[in-house]
Amino acid sequence: MKIETTIEKLNALRKNSTDIKVIFHAEKFVRVLKEIPNFNLENEDIATIENELSTMFIKDEIDHKTIRIKLSYFLDFLNRNFSIVKPKQNIIYLALIGSIIGLFWGFLFLIIGLFIGSLIGYLLDLDALNNNRTLKTNFDIYK
Repeated sequence: MKIETTIEKLNALRKNSTDIKVIFHAEKFVRVLKEIPNFNLENEDIATIENELSTMFIKDEIDHKTIRIKLSYFLDFLNRNFSIVKPKQNIIYLALIGSIIGLFWGFLFLIIGLFIGSLIGYLLDLDALNNNRTLKTNFDIYK
C-alpha cells in the first residue's frame, strides 16, 4: 500500500470515527507517514516501508480496533530497519538505565556507609570502655 493511500485511509478513519483514542492514534500515524520523505530514504527503502504497510493492512482496510497496536508496530519497524526513533526515546531509556545504576550504587554506598559507621562506633565504644568512660548501667530493654 502506498504511503499516500495509507494517509488517505487514515484521514477517512479519523473523520468517520467518534472514538477520541482512534482519532488521536490515526493523527499520530498520519504525522509519522508524512515525515518519511524528510529522511532522504532511497527508493528501495520507501518500497520496504510500503511493503510493510501492505503487510500491516492486508485487506486495504484500516481497523479502528487495532490502530494503536499497528502504530506501535510501525514505529518499531522504523526503529529496527532505519534507526528512526521517537522523540526523546533515547533520553527515556538512558534515564531509566541511569536511575537503575544510581539505585545500585546508592544501595552499595548505603551498605558500605553502615559498615564503616558501625566499625567506627564500635572502635570509639571500645576506646571509651578501655579508658573507663562507660556507664555500668545497661540500657538494653531485652536484658
